[in-house]
Amino acid sequence: MSTGSASSSYRHDIDGLRAIAVLAVIANHFNKSLAPNGFLGVDVFFLISGYVITSSLSRRPTTTWSDWLASFYARRMKRLLPALLVCIAVTVLLGCLVIPPYAPAGGSSWRTGVSAIFGLSNLYLHSTATDYFAESSDYNLFTQTWSLGVEEQFYFFFPLLLWLTGFAQGRVHAARRLALAIGGLGLGSLGLYLTLANHDAAGAFFLMPARFWELGLGCLAFLTVQRQGRLHGLLQRINPCWFALPLVALLFVLKARITTATLTAAALTWLLLVALRPGSAVHGLLTRPIVLWFGALSYSLYLWHWSVLVLSRWTIGIHPWTAPGQAGLMLLLGWLSYRWIETPGRQASWPGSRAATIRVGLAAACLTALTLLGFERTALTAAFRGRPAAATRQEVERSTIPATTVTKANCSWYRGQGPTLAQSLRLCTLPARTAQSPRLLVVGDSHAGHLTGLLDRLHHDDGIGLRLLYVHGQLVPLSPELETRAWKALDKAQQGRLIEQTMAELQPGDVLVISNYLESVFGIDRRNRYADDRGHPLTRDQAYALWLGKLEALAQRAARKKVPVVVVLPLPKFTRGRDLPPPELCVREWFRPLLDPGCEFQANRAHLRQQIGALSTGLKAAAARQPNLLLYDPFSVLCPAHSTCQNYLGGRRTFFDDDHLNNQGGALLYDDFLRFLSRHGLLSSPADG
Repeated sequence: MSTGSASSSYRHDIDGLRAIAVLAVIANHFNKSLAPNGFLGVDVFFLISGYVITSSLSRRPTTTWSDWLASFYARRMKRLLPALLVCIAVTVLLGCLVIPPYAPAGGSSWRTGVSAIFGLSNLYLHSTATDYFAESSDYNLFTQTWSLGVEEQFYFFFPLLLWLTGFAQGRVHAARRLALAIGGLGLGSLGLYLTLANHDAAGAFFLMPARFWELGLGCLAFLTVQRQGRLHGLLQRINPCWFALPLVALLFVLKARITTATLTAAALTWLLLVALRPGSAVHGLLTRPIVLWFGALSYSLYLWHWSVLVLSRWTIGIHPWTAPGQAGLMLLLGWLSYRWIETPGRQASWPGSRAATIRVGLAAACLTALTLLGFERTALTAAFRGRPAAATRQEVERSTIPATTVTKANCSWYRGQGPTLAQSLRLCTLPARTAQSPRLLVVGDSHAGHLTGLLDRLHHDDGIGLRLLYVHGQLVPLSPELETRAWKALDKAQQGRLIEQTMAELQPGDVLVISNYLESVFGIDRRNRYADDRGHPLTRDQAYALWLGKLEALAQRAARKKVPVVVVLPLPKFTRGRDLPPPELCVREWFRPLLDPGCEFQANRAHLRQQIGALSTGLKAAAARQPNLLLYDPFSVLCPAHSTCQNYLGGRRTFFDDDHLNNQGGALLYDDFLRFLSRHGLLSSPADG
């Protein structure tokens, strides 16, 4: 068909563009190296949606606002809702079989799915600060629905714009007024997108106001074609290959900054929408039967491809040898959804009037959402087909002592967030079993928090009293003269209050335990810059010496109260080449015969010892000068004497990530640490002596 024909003509070449877009998205989601910018297929969809919606509404002029609006929403509901509800319901049912009920990804998936039913998943994902490109988004069952949310929110706003400009009523010069309105709003939206891209990347990606310019461009493409003016005539004389080939290269081959790539993809898609014409090679390719078949399936395929990929990640994984079967399953589910759900839902005569159709759709949406919410709260544990939570949770958890109020949320602070110190003192203290049992006061950064597996055993097996409080990224003791980029003012203040509170209440029989991620601040990580209180730069050795001086001063204060200070020496630090999968994915299950490659680390033992050797040497020198400063070295327990050091011992995972212990790894230190306490006479109070 000619793009110069009546606006009522159906453009089959647009179905071909849909096919290219959905294949690019699927290739990118399978493996980013297959289509580095394949995610831009969603941007192509946005322009197509703007074009198609404007074209559809231009064929239905009316003078009755309520009838016109009801007709529009009834068609949208029949087009989108049936396939979406079935996909969400089936995916949730399958997901609860393989995603542990305690996995954060499970809860976020369920809530994303419920939000998607009402076109709000993009807002939910943005509110939870989910980065679409982060590894964690790959394990959410409904991340892909964010784009549907953007479009559905656009559908609430766009009809009003058409009505106010007179376009919906077919008035004279309405197309020009609509073009001016879209152009002005689109420029504002583009400015918002560019601003957010530098300050809130998730907002630029997920929020409809920052995406309106793309949907608006699609509308302007239709108005340009409909008007058949000078610009349209000029573009019709240009071979569409000049726009199609760069777009395909951008989607499947090239690498570019996200902002630049998005702007380029939108511009090329707009040019194609206007320039495509029958008789051109590009038009012939886009209207081949196989391409049109993929284009017709694009919506259902877009929904189901993600379900297949995420459920595969939670089970057998995605490998070269599984990819053909997974791709085939996507096509099968997409075709079944299109043939038996999407097409009948769109073509069927729903009961009653258009308003009744909308009421039926909303009722189905609400019923599905309520069912999912109820299912999440009541049946997830019973539905899960993996090992019982009691057998696996210690492998995926840290910073929490089960069945107590000692949790990461209660006992830690990060960027000024967390409970008050008074609240944490109450919640994060576990009393000793008897008056003769010692009490461990554990402070530090997140490497104090990851000792909960050890502390759990000491408290429940030996009756030792505990208090665990820590601030992420902040060393104990603090050094006011030492500044680094990683240390935030709010966290420094909280750490300072914590230290002073702890020192004020020390009493004989207590043991002060200090555990820090020294490698991060003074060791092998290179993310810190140091300066003294006058702003003069310090070398790493100078900064470390300054901190050691503060540690000795703290030990001297504790000595005056007859309290020993135990410093935990650095643990093995693995090197990772990519973001880690969720820890739940690193637990072996019958449906997960192969672990994600990102789960397992190994490193040369001698090399790791050498990396942390200088840190240990400095601490040993400080301990030699200060008698009550004791050093506990967990390295040999976590990295037994053989050539490689691994994060799985005896088939059981011991590390939460590349440097933090999980509860299982912390418990592994129990016997060795108990011997350490006994060797130094720290297992009884002074009254026993």
